[in-house]
Amino acid sequence: MIIDSGLLHSLVVALRRMTGGFGNELAVAWPVLSTRIGEPIISAVGSDRHVRVLPERVFGYALRVGAVGVVLAHNHPTSKGPSRADQAVTRRLVATGHVLGVPLVAHLVVEQDAVYELVGDRSLS
Repeated sequence: MIIDSGLLHSLVVALRRMTGGFGNELAVAWPVLSTRIGEPIISAVGSDRHVRVLPERVFGYALRVGAVGVVLAHNHPTSKGPSRADQAVTRRLVATGHVLGVPLVAHLVVEQDAVYELVGDRSLS
């Protein structure tokens, strides 16, 4: 499943609105429904350098609303690029989604001047 880059950009804008002036990392998951993107859920609130994302918080809501996929996004209050922890959680969530039949279709790392998409391994800046 591929999500249009224009749609991903709108989710980046939404995350930036949610986190404007917020000094901590925030992870938000959007369920991908058959005809649209569903309402977001805050999956985790972390510190200024780390957010702990748990698969049950990302996929639980998606399963309850009948999602066919999930988009996860989190902010980096300071620019540092995707971390090893970001890459590790992406691998874990991709595997979880595969088992559940609800794929993680994108994991966006949103910084002030850059956006990285870790599932497709591309920069959206």
